Amino acid sequence: MKKKIIIPIIVLVILCAGLITLPHIKIYKNNTIKYISYSDDISEYDEITCYDDGISYYKEKDISIIDIDIEKKFMFYFFDIEYVEGNLCDVEFILEESYVKKFIDSAEIIDNEKNIDIASLIKGKTAIIKNKRYFGNDYETYIEYKLEDKYETMYIFYVDDLLVLQVGLSDEGPKFIAYK
Repeated sequence: MKKKIIIPIIVLVILCAGLITLPHIKIYKNNTIKYISYSDDISEYDEITCYDDGISYYKEKDISIIDIDIEKKFMFYFFDIEYVEGNLCDVEFILEESYVKKFIDSAEIIDNEKNIDIASLIKGKTAIIKNKRYFGNDYETYIEYKLEDKYETMYIFYVDDLLVLQVGLSDEGPKFIAYK
């Protein structure tokens, strides 16, 4: 009789212990964090948000969160959090010189109404590489192109005495490089 009572109690204790510890287990694998929680609170991962509000920096682990999927099943929330190592907020607007060189050497130009020659525009100028968003683009001077199987638009404009190249629309995570 005692065995019939003890076995369900042991099972109940194990089940309760599992329900208590399960939400505290996080699995880091292939740049993804998977875990289960009783709450859909993600503020732990959203404390430092980049200008691009789709990216946040989790300082404790030195990772940038780029996507969060939350699914509710029963009383649990199942999280799949995609991340990349490091702080993307520090480089979210930087367009590297190597990209501009790659553009000059191998971009397939699709539309260049104003016949802009980037190579001659930047010739003799010094690149200024900063994590800075430049404003003043009229979006009328551009080149549409394909580079590495990706279609992009490069906008060309001036801010004071700086020539600025912007890749991508202003609301879609643009990258910038300036030349003086």
